[in-house]
Order: sequence, then C-alpha cells, then structure tokens
Amino acid sequence: EDFDLTNINGLECLEYIDGTLYIHGSVIENVSLPNLTGVGDFYITSTNSLVSVSLPQVDHVRGFLYFYYSPLLSSVDLSSLTTVDQYYIIQTTALTELNGFSSLESIGDYLYLDNNDSLTDITGLMGIQSIGEAFRVTDNDNLNDSDIDALITAIGESNIGGEISTWGNGG
Repeated sequence: EDFDLTNINGLECLEYIDGTLYIHGSVIENVSLPNLTGVGDFYITSTNSLVSVSLPQVDHVRGFLYFYYSPLLSSVDLSSLTTVDQYYIIQTTALTELNGFSSLESIGDYLYLDNNDSLTDITGLMGIQSIGEAFRVTDNDNLNDSDIDALITAIGESNIGGEISTWGNGG
C-alpha cells in the first residue's frame, strides 16, 4: 500500500498463500501469480492503476474474494477457481465480462455484483451450482435484467440459500 511499488516481479514462484493476498491503493498495473494454486482471502481495494489480475492456477479461495473500487480493472483470469468459501464480491470495476471465472461452481456465502457500469456479460458465472446465502446484483448500468434472470435460472433458485436481490441494472 502506497510504497510506490509498481510490480510484483519476483513473486511468481509463490504456490500457496495461507493467509490474505491484499492489494490496496497501489500503482501496480498488473498482478500475475502464475504458480499460485490457493489463497485464504483475496482482496483488491482502492487500486486506481490496476488493469489486470492473472492467477490462472488458483482453484480455491478459503475466505473472501473481494474486488472493490478498481475503476480500471478490465481483465481477470481466475479460470481454475471452483470454490469461494465465503464472499464473492465484484464492486466498482471496469470489467465488461466475467469469463475469467468460468470454472466457479460454489460460493459459500454471498455473491455480490454491484456498481460495475461496464459489465454487460455474466455468462462466465453460469457454472455456479450453489450459493450458501444471498445473491445480489445491483446498480450495473449496462447489465440486462434478462441476463441476470438467466443466471438465477442456471444456478437454480433452490440452490441459493438466502435472499435474491436485483435492482438498478440496465433493464
């Protein structure tokens, strides 16, 4: 955080993070950890320069996956991710699609997609089979309600353990 760190070169050898991978307020443009297979929590918050995240081997997040206020973030590759044990939150990014999450099958607690004005395609989440608690997709200006309904149908309302909320989307 705020150390003028512009890259994470040298960390490519990391294979597992037992605790939290936390990127906040940095000037890093790209995060690539090609050998990482798992992480406790994964937070990206208030990153004004971050454009891409690539963790293609991560298959399990044992806690939170939380991307918040990264207005330039337009590319995410978590293509091996099958399980998020707690929260899956994507909020205020420049993502247009979520194909980088195409292997995701289960979320233990909440799925939140909020205030992603560029988001138009959520078919990358069609493999989700269960959400333990709430499903909330709100204030995504360019995301059609019919696409959200299709995702809810693909998951199955009976496979969502709590409240389903959708409002303020593109219509």
